[in-house]
Amino acid sequence: MNEQRTRVLFVDDESLILKAMQRQCRRIRPAWDAHFAESGYAALDMLEEWQVDVIISDMRMPGMTGAEFLATARERWPATHRMILSGQTDQSSLLEGVGAVHRFLQKPCDMKQIIYSIEQSLQLRKEMCDSQLNTYITKLESLPVINSVYRDLMTALDDPNVSIDSIADIVSRDAGLSVKVLQLVNSAFYCIPRRIDSIVDAVRRIGLSNLQSLALIANIFRTLDNDNEWNTVLSQLWAACIDTGACAEQYAKLHNQPPCVCSEARIGGMLSLIGRVILVAFQPEKAKELLNIGERDSIPLLDAEQKVCGIRQQVVGAYSLGIWAFDERLIDAVLHQYNPANASVYDLTHPAVYVHAARATIRTHRLTDDVNVDIESLASIGFDVELFEQLKHAA
Repeated sequence: MNEQRTRVLFVDDESLILKAMQRQCRRIRPAWDAHFAESGYAALDMLEEWQVDVIISDMRMPGMTGAEFLATARERWPATHRMILSGQTDQSSLLEGVGAVHRFLQKPCDMKQIIYSIEQSLQLRKEMCDSQLNTYITKLESLPVINSVYRDLMTALDDPNVSIDSIADIVSRDAGLSVKVLQLVNSAFYCIPRRIDSIVDAVRRIGLSNLQSLALIANIFRTLDNDNEWNTVLSQLWAACIDTGACAEQYAKLHNQPPCVCSEARIGGMLSLIGRVILVAFQPEKAKELLNIGERDSIPLLDAEQKVCGIRQQVVGAYSLGIWAFDERLIDAVLHQYNPANASVYDLTHPAVYVHAARATIRTHRLTDDVNVDIESLASIGFDVELFEQLKHAA
């Protein structure tokens, strides 16, 4: 019976914080098999004897930092999902954990938020385990980037006189680079409000030295050769993502949402099809098969994905976002782009609402799929349905 319980390990060197977590966890999720360790060393000893589903570790601990502990855990127990709690920690320490950490949770973070993150991650992983992509996705750390643009970026970063604007111009030439840079600066990794929606501001916030370090040590940019036959396909998908992001942002602005929500809507739209981008970039034969089946049998692309890959693109995308340390609102926006009412918060402040409307608005082509808008559900939260009809007609 215990084998079916969620097994969680909390690690923090402050005993009072650990005891508070223990009390709250037992009160909120008494069915969990939860253990607690006061250091990375003690946690490693526990893991030798006790297999866990999720580790939640504090960042700053004496002797062994949270990043160092999770790097060791990744090497020895790669299937375990790894989260870190970080405050205003120095950036160099956080950079060490980019590859080893699935999610960064900003302190202070209450137990309900931690539990939501754990359960969302485990649900996505469960769905991935039933698909043929699971082994590959668990190792994926980056988005595809066209090789020539990546080379230009690295050359520019080596120039001591390069300007922020020059780097931003290069990043803007490739949607994969753009999304990754925006992801980094808007995730909990940088411990700042989610308000940056321009490449220039994102590059400035990250800093040129940190951007170079990330590109070199964290493998955040996965390059593709220029002569790859699927590059045209990828370009079309990235163009659809950019169009969706612009449309989602427009909807948020027209509903008088604050800049942070408009930014989330835009980024959520840009991320909405990354599950399919991943499939096309790294498993082109399966992409070709699902396209052929969809056209031959006249079935929706999502159903063809389920038939060929055992999973739909929005789940692949959401799971990947968890690995790349996005916050839950953007993960929700991708996961629930077809059914926004299932998001953790369903009101006009949530990006899932605008991503859904945008996906239902933009014109589709062979690699995107038609989204049936949930008019009744949107209207129930005050979404302007007439506005949707106008923009849909104009698209």
